[in-house]
Amino acid sequence: MGRLLHIRPVAHEPHGGRARNEEDSAYYARLRNERAEFFCRTYIDPETGATRSADGKRTVDTQTSYVLPLVFDIAAGDLRKKVAERLANTPTRANKADNGTACPPYSLMTGFIGP
Repeated sequence: MGRLLHIRPVAHEPHGGRARNEEDSAYYARLRNERAEFFCRTYIDPETGATRSADGKRTVDTQTSYVLPLVFDIAAGDLRKKVAERLANTPTRANKADNGTACPPYSLMTGFIGP
């Protein structure tokens, strides 16, 4: 999540009136795109839209992990649709917490609540 929070200010720099000139705007747009592409390559499975750990070995699969790339406009095109579909399915299905505890449908699975 920290990487996403670092992309958001950069994404808004060209639009926020803080860029001094076109060169600055182009720099911030390029930086935002590079970071967004890195995030998607690293944390989102391109085939399924599932969010994953940085090493790719563990699916994260929390509601927050899907909401943030959507609201920060990080996932685009077909990948965005896949992430949105994953998010839409999270509330109504059974889930499993990081500690292995089974959670019934409609559980809040943010990744922040704890045990």
